[in-house]
Amino acid sequence: MGRPRKGVRVAMLAALIAGTAGALPSAALADEPPASGNWRLKYHETFDRPIGLDNRPWVRDDYSQSFDNVMDDASPWWNNDFGQPWLNQLHSFTTWRKKVRLGEDGWLTASMTARDWDNDGNIEAPPTIRTETIESEGSVAKIDVPDHSGGAIFVPSDALPSQYRVEYRLKTLDFGGRRNGTIFYDGKENGYKLDGRCRTQHPWPEGVNTPGWLSDPNAPYCEWQEVGRGRYGYNGFHYMAIVDFDHPEPRNNHFWHYRRKVLMDGFAQHPDRVGTGTGGIVCNSATGEEYTYAESTYNTVNMWISSLPNYRPGRGGITGNAQRFITDCQGGVDRGSLASAAELQPELMPREDYTFAIERDATGYVMEVTGNFARAGRRTIRFHRNFVVGNNPIWHYNSSPEEYDGRFNGSLFQNGFLGTRQELPNQWPRGSAYPDYFVIGDLYTNVYEGNARIDDIKLYLPRDASDHPGPVSTAPPVISGSVTEGSTLTATEGTWTGATPTFRFQWLRDNAPIDGATSATYVVGAGDYGHQLRVRVTATNVEGATDATSEAVTPVQKGDKGDRGDTGPKGDTGDAGPKGDTGDVGPIGAAGPKGDTGEKGERGERGARGPRGRDAQVTCTIRGSPNRSSIACKITYVTGRAARVKGSARLVRANRTYAIGTKRGLRPTRALKKGNYKLRVRSGGKLLVLPVRIR
Repeated sequence: MGRPRKGVRVAMLAALIAGTAGALPSAALADEPPASGNWRLKYHETFDRPIGLDNRPWVRDDYSQSFDNVMDDASPWWNNDFGQPWLNQLHSFTTWRKKVRLGEDGWLTASMTARDWDNDGNIEAPPTIRTETIESEGSVAKIDVPDHSGGAIFVPSDALPSQYRVEYRLKTLDFGGRRNGTIFYDGKENGYKLDGRCRTQHPWPEGVNTPGWLSDPNAPYCEWQEVGRGRYGYNGFHYMAIVDFDHPEPRNNHFWHYRRKVLMDGFAQHPDRVGTGTGGIVCNSATGEEYTYAESTYNTVNMWISSLPNYRPGRGGITGNAQRFITDCQGGVDRGSLASAAELQPELMPREDYTFAIERDATGYVMEVTGNFARAGRRTIRFHRNFVVGNNPIWHYNSSPEEYDGRFNGSLFQNGFLGTRQELPNQWPRGSAYPDYFVIGDLYTNVYEGNARIDDIKLYLPRDASDHPGPVSTAPPVISGSVTEGSTLTATEGTWTGATPTFRFQWLRDNAPIDGATSATYVVGAGDYGHQLRVRVTATNVEGATDATSEAVTPVQKGDKGDRGDTGPKGDTGDAGPKGDTGDVGPIGAAGPKGDTGEKGERGERGARGPRGRDAQVTCTIRGSPNRSSIACKITYVTGRAARVKGSARLVRANRTYAIGTKRGLRPTRALKKGNYKLRVRSGGKLLVLPVRIR
């Protein structure tokens, strides 16, 4: 925790301020830490030691269980829209994950996700999170995502308490935007490497009939929505977000649109996407004047909240929460159109950096950023937003049930493109709770590519929280089950207050720990007879750890089996029973003998001889690289006449499709390798299956 701060200190106003949504007074820059008022520092990660991810194995995510039904990577939502062709696209690659806890008490987690494009067990361009040294700045953490299908983030290992402040320093940023007036720099275009590859949102589209996609789940990879350039192109970075579920890991971008509460991010639109429009507006917080995104450097800071979602998206559509943006130019009042609060100046980094912070108090959230901004100069931009303003709540703001009365609950309805409909009730019911987790980094696995360096991640708690160092037990754990040898005892976690904890179990025999007995269940052994068994549950959150112990149970040994008793005297003969009912009709008798076979009929006339079949040969030419180009196949009969292909053509091997198309050409759907294939062609209403060999 305790090294001297590196580089220039900047201070931020950190008082807890209640009230309506609005801008707070800009903080003066000084040397006082932000926690000098109402906060005390709990954790401080300085990245002086290796993070440790390099030593952890990649673990395959087989998607055997979906996180939820609302647009998770393998959610039924996508299958309801696009069926088996979409599942084929999902299984055309493999997803791998790894993570590690770090820092004091393991309070921080670094998490990464990567893609194996051709399912060969090799991750082509894995992301990394490593420490490195910047001259005159010391050690920092570098997040590097060389392929837009990867993700790399920092999150807390446990849920945040009901009130907190999280902050960190952003030392460098290279996730798109202009540098010195152009999006082309360092061999990149808007932060994506200029390597000739297409980069698309495959296989998680924006929705049916959206820009850059023909709504065909059978389309080859490069025909999905291109993010590197074009009318859908963009890059970006999450400076900091607060989300509503535990232990976040990188996933597809649409999943996150339904999970965020408040957010500060960068959204580097490609000029092709901006087109002749404005691309949104940017606020000069020094003058209160607005200018268009098209006039900016594209290195913007958006400060916004997620409000209620679209509970009834259209046919083939995806859901997402209303996005409400806050700037000084609107007096800190949120609005529904894209509006950026400031512009960063990456060219000044790391000599100058930016500090991002989010606070949660009893009434709402504070978003804050400090640094030297384009046009506005050096300043702190800070907004407080109440949990509820009018009919626009912050989505899932309640970290405990008592903070919310159920008024915004609703059912989410999916109108699947293939006609499948589903209702997902109780998206925000009374009695629910959504503890906070922060996320910093690149959390999308189908867009964003680049690198960033960060430092000094800090977690502050209210000063009065020192009187409550951890979860508080309101009911001890309880043991249930039979107390005889071979029986299984089961322990509950007990009941707790405070920030949502994680739990550890330790079974005790006469108050001494039993080796290896650390799960919620315990099998009674012969050595337990005559001893008292208890279970101790340790509840841990960011505020500390607390133990609670159950009442004792004492296993008892079964008594010996008694001798067999004497046989009793024979009883008297009983009275005759009543006459039985008439029996059922008997079975049908056996069949009679088989009759003689009739005379054989006359032989029919021989049918006319069919026309002679035509053999054909196929010549295929691959244009460009096997992964990212097209295949042209020519079919010629032995007579030399070229066959007319009026329908579709599909190149297959081992029941897998490697290219699809028409007579104009085929486009690969997965990497082609040498070997034998079959070309399935519709010609003249018939299906031709022709052998093809690719050398």
